Amino acid sequence: MRSPRTLFDLLQGRASDSPEKGFRFTRDAAVTDSLTFAGLDRAARAIAAALVEGGAARGAPALLLFPPGLDFVKALFGCFYAGVAAVPAYPPNPGRIKRSMARLGGIVRSCAPRIVLCTSELRGTADAMVSHVPELQDATWIEIDALRTDPDGWRPLPLAPDDLAIIQYTSGSTGEPRGVMVTHGNILHNQQLIAEAFGSREGAEVVVSWLPVYHDMGLIGTTIHPVYLGGECVMLAPLEFLQSPYKWLAAISKFGGTMAGAPNFAYDLCTRKISDEQLSSLDLSSWRVAFCGAEPVHKETLERFATRFSQCGFRRSAFLPCYGLAEATLIVSGASRPEGFVASAVDVAAYRAARLTASRGEGPSVVGCGPAVGGQQLLVVTDGAPRAPGEVGEIWVRGDSVGRGYFNDPAQSRETFEARLADGSGPFLRTGDLGALDSDGELYVVGRLKDLLIVRGLNYYPQDIERSLEAALPAARQGCSVAFAVEEGDGESLGVLLEYDPRASRVEVDWNAAVEAVRTAIAADHDLAVRTVLIAAAGEVPKTSSGKVRRNETRRRILAGEVKLHHRWDSAAAAAPIPSKLTGRGEQEIAEFIASWLSRALGRAVGVDAVFEEVGLDSLDAVRLTQAVGRELGRELSPTLAMDFPTIGLLAGHLASSLRRELVSMIPNDGAGD
Repeated sequence: MRSPRTLFDLLQGRASDSPEKGFRFTRDAAVTDSLTFAGLDRAARAIAAALVEGGAARGAPALLLFPPGLDFVKALFGCFYAGVAAVPAYPPNPGRIKRSMARLGGIVRSCAPRIVLCTSELRGTADAMVSHVPELQDATWIEIDALRTDPDGWRPLPLAPDDLAIIQYTSGSTGEPRGVMVTHGNILHNQQLIAEAFGSREGAEVVVSWLPVYHDMGLIGTTIHPVYLGGECVMLAPLEFLQSPYKWLAAISKFGGTMAGAPNFAYDLCTRKISDEQLSSLDLSSWRVAFCGAEPVHKETLERFATRFSQCGFRRSAFLPCYGLAEATLIVSGASRPEGFVASAVDVAAYRAARLTASRGEGPSVVGCGPAVGGQQLLVVTDGAPRAPGEVGEIWVRGDSVGRGYFNDPAQSRETFEARLADGSGPFLRTGDLGALDSDGELYVVGRLKDLLIVRGLNYYPQDIERSLEAALPAARQGCSVAFAVEEGDGESLGVLLEYDPRASRVEVDWNAAVEAVRTAIAADHDLAVRTVLIAAAGEVPKTSSGKVRRNETRRRILAGEVKLHHRWDSAAAAAPIPSKLTGRGEQEIAEFIASWLSRALGRAVGVDAVFEEVGLDSLDAVRLTQAVGRELGRELSPTLAMDFPTIGLLAGHLASSLRRELVSMIPNDGAGD
């Protein structure tokens, strides 16, 4: 296919040269829906016609609200065809309406969409959404599964590479969501870079993905890339992977997946959760590219995965650690190599002094994320000057994949997208990430200068979290709190530090109550479980001369034990035992089991009358809770079940009632009446 200029050209070409290839959506490795490139072209035409009829302006944002499935793909390309900027967003969760609508509200207030694309089922919840986000009151809602527009009657619009294609929001939390403006040209250039880094083969790849399509890795890397290649894409829902990591690998095995990837935590989860019996059923010999990004890549995780799954045909050479960010569309660096990945043990003292020096003994290992892909310029910069090989600084990028800036945020756009070196050369994208380049151009990412937190592969801005905890605790000194990353076995989780103001209270502080208030507020506002809470003395949080919190330096002091604390709480230290089995299976016993499980998982005492939204239950823990209850009951439960009930009591009552109905249905009916 000739090089396309826009994403409309791209799909048009694939509908012509590979009409029968396309997408499949699976559940339990069985195909439940499919969509060929020819079918996608027709669906996109119909949706584009509806957008034009609905008054959508060229370049204007359209909000995409879809559950996992192929309707999202249709809506995405419908926006591309109509010249409308697609704004992917998580649909609201009825069981967690406060949290999900807070995130959605931040995005809506940022981009003010006049069009909402959705399904008929989700359209039925529009009134409830508007009650939480009144800015959606006057929006035009288009249900793509109920369209009557004629795809053959739609006429292509004149599109250009510089036209806006996507507004990709890098934060789903409540405070300051930022939407990266990504053009058709940005996306197609980045597709070329991905193909180069991955060694993609046109027409020959099978991508298997559970990644959320609302974030850049799932959107650009596993939804659009198969179209760019003219290959196949097999999708499964993110929650299905969280419920059972085996299902991802089983889909790779069944459909002959050649490309599949995820954040670091997913590989660790597969290693720990897939049983020996499940292992024996897998054939991973087709898996050619196992990319890993979106959060820090750990050598130990990759080594354990490669060792455990080698018997299934997985090759260490398939690993491809890579680096990228939404502001650069997706990929910045990465490369396939015979050894799979490179990792270096570094000297601790040099590491802390912003240098990567090989260790003579034991030291932390850093994983290489490849050289810059294509013709991009990749620098490591401090104070406007490029650093020498091995020296740590901020990663700067220049190239045709870099987005146009943040939507409706010119000041932040200038600061992030228009950086220049001291000699005036530029502009560069300031990534806010810390790294070093070796003499061969290999990039090692070692931390974050910018404020982004990545938990379970999702992005959070710490200032939003800090705002929540300061509002929750009047005794917290305003502007003196820090949200930071806590390293765990399968990735990063959240820790918070706040300064206590002794003038705010005349009575002795109840530290346990303070911790409870902080955890509850962050769970309610951000759908995050806090693993560590530190309450520090006044003056312990370092600041710049202009009064800004130095988050990186604060985290360094915490890890070095240099912060004077009034109180420390850690979830692991507060763990509680779980009853071994459910025997009577009554409502009270089920509730007690759930409360005990939560007490252990969240690291604090949880009563049977607890409200899920108030105890700090995040999405992954909710899935794990459902699995644990299902195992004890001997039942296969929906992975989202714990999210559908607001309290332990209601969930326990539902389960007990279901069990009673099962028992009644098993009683023989002899026709004798009562």
